[in-house]
Amino acid sequence: MSRPFLDDIFHGLAILTILLAAATKAHGDTIVHVLNGLPKGSQALQNDFKSNDTSIPIIRKIMGAGEEYHWKVEGGVEYTCFSVWTSNFQKWTVFEPRRDQNHADVFWVVKEDGFYRSWDNKTWVKKAEWESE
Repeated sequence: MSRPFLDDIFHGLAILTILLAAATKAHGDTIVHVLNGLPKGSQALQNDFKSNDTSIPIIRKIMGAGEEYHWKVEGGVEYTCFSVWTSNFQKWTVFEPRRDQNHADVFWVVKEDGFYRSWDNKTWVKKAEWESE
């Protein structure tokens, strides 16, 4: 085989590897972070995380002020959360594949006035407010 032919194969494989790595990252796993941003000393926050994959059990996390819970979302699994704090409650979508899968991380902070999302842990958008009876 001629040297230019081998060079062409090598360059083709290198480009293919880069494209596959980019595609894997674009559709790769995402880390979801949920932070309890409620006032220090306040009642604990209860979160029940549930996926649309029935083989994944509901995960209950009781979080004190300032605590964070995070996990890796694999594949196109959607997660919702039912949160309870004092007499307040809210069901919200923690991870929505169409919205979030192209981000390496999805950050949430739960505060007295609601639920905020960020993809860079800097710019926050309020997505939901607490409900009460």
